[in-house]
Amino acid sequence: MDLSTLGGGGSEPIDSFKAFNRPDERFTDNLGQVWQKTGFIETDFASYPDAYSYVLGVYTGTSFSTSRMTAPSGITWDGTHYWILCGVFNQNPDTYRQLWRYTKEGVFDNKIIDVTGLSNPVDVTFNGENLVVIQSNAIAMFNREGTRIPITPSPIIGGANSILWDGTHYWVSGRQFNSNFVYTGVSIGVDVDLWDGTHFWGTVNSGIYQYTAEGKPTGSFLVDFNSVRGIAWDGTHMVTIPAGHENVFKYDITRDRYVGSKDARYMSGTSWSYFVRIK
Repeated sequence: MDLSTLGGGGSEPIDSFKAFNRPDERFTDNLGQVWQKTGFIETDFASYPDAYSYVLGVYTGTSFSTSRMTAPSGITWDGTHYWILCGVFNQNPDTYRQLWRYTKEGVFDNKIIDVTGLSNPVDVTFNGENLVVIQSNAIAMFNREGTRIPITPSPIIGGANSILWDGTHYWVSGRQFNSNFVYTGVSIGVDVDLWDGTHFWGTVNSGIYQYTAEGKPTGSFLVDFNSVRGIAWDGTHMVTIPAGHENVFKYDITRDRYVGSKDARYMSGTSWSYFVRIK
């Protein structure tokens, strides 16, 4: 079955992904779009000059539980530990507006920081020294012992839903701030949640997307979740917090231009294969 013939047809963007129930490694659909099955390294750039994006992440089969928290909403790595944010009020108010610390092996080590001063925090980043938590209209900073550090003057952000530190600047929903949270006038047009030292990464629904430092999309991969709440880079793996799951999942994003797994068996047992449009 060729899914491109369903739903009234319509063209798909270059580098978009779809599942097809067919054995071909590469095929052209009835609209003239060329699709390549994931699981291959594409080196024929001259023949497919428009395709720059390939699946860049592969699930490692490793995860750890966050079941003691309810609906975690953000994650960051401080060099030795993960810090996971629970910012949204839910059925378990005991974890509301808190940061919980986990080892790299995924073990909660009983360290909790109360995120005071914010009513609805949504994301967290680590700036090399302190933890910085954000909500739509405010920012708060804490050292790793839990003491709140004043930020003066209070930054003006408005409408923020993500924050990251790239080693020099903060990025708040695509806008660059200096180390004192003063807007530099630079925007990249996309909301990003992670800087891995070379690229930005952001999430949209079940996709995780890679960008250059200028905000140009350069890669992506799909996860087997409806939505990703947070991502972090621990120096070895990208870790994700999906909505509706009580686990953090680890992905390998070190394979340059690697096109994922040949089968779409990420975690749900789906038997169809993913294809990427390359022309």
